[in-house]
Amino acid sequence: MTGMFDMRMLRQIDHDKYFCDGLHVFECPCEKKSSFTNDDVSHACHLYMDAQQEIQDSGMFDTTDDFTFVLQPFFNGITIPPLKPDGEVNLDWFAPDCFHFSKLGHANVAKHLWNNIVQPVGSKNTVVNLSDPTIPLNCPDTSCPFIRTTKNSADCSKYMTK
Repeated sequence: MTGMFDMRMLRQIDHDKYFCDGLHVFECPCEKKSSFTNDDVSHACHLYMDAQQEIQDSGMFDTTDDFTFVLQPFFNGITIPPLKPDGEVNLDWFAPDCFHFSKLGHANVAKHLWNNIVQPVGSKNTVVNLSDPTIPLNCPDTSCPFIRTTKNSADCSKYMTK
């Protein structure tokens, strides 16, 4: 499961963007409530992230070798949207609704997702730089050339064949 990102970022994307701001207020009126602060938005998102982590940590999906639940938390620590070199929000990353990713955004996020997938459980990146589209794709570790799960992250040797 891909982790949720901190939605406080949405207010930065909307800042001084009349169309984005108007659309998001229509879709989610709570976004413009001054009583619903950035800290409140962030807290709600982090409660959701914590619940995702609890599902993985419970081990309830680690009872067989052919199914599991692994959180890919690379969004968890991101609070800054993708930026242009001049510091402005890079709206090229977003679809016309200023929320969902565009083709460019999806391509970059997919690289971060892949890199998270091949990292061992417990050692996954929780913060990435969305402003850098040049990140390389990582290869699986040769000592454990699999998509990482809780089980093979703890002991990959029993899943290796000769």
